[in-house]
Amino acid sequence: MTDTCTSPNTGFTSLQAMRFVQLLPRRYVDARTYNMLVSVCAAAGDVKSALHAADMLRSTGGKPDTIMYTNLIAGVRSNRSAR
Repeated sequence: MTDTCTSPNTGFTSLQAMRFVQLLPRRYVDARTYNMLVSVCAAAGDVKSALHAADMLRSTGGKPDTIMYTNLIAGVRSNRSAR
């Protein structure tokens, strides 16, 4: 079984996660959902999508928490070390 976060299709992984969140009924979407989305995007090395997910949370009136900031920092750090 291949880990999708380490596969060459990491952008595809982030896109799938974004689409999944967008398809969820609003009543099921909360800060934990966006934290998961940021985590998936950051693990895939897709910092742009991770930042977009944080913006999506803000657009719903939510506020990023320490978990989200930790995931964003980890994503930026891993992206820089991959270069």
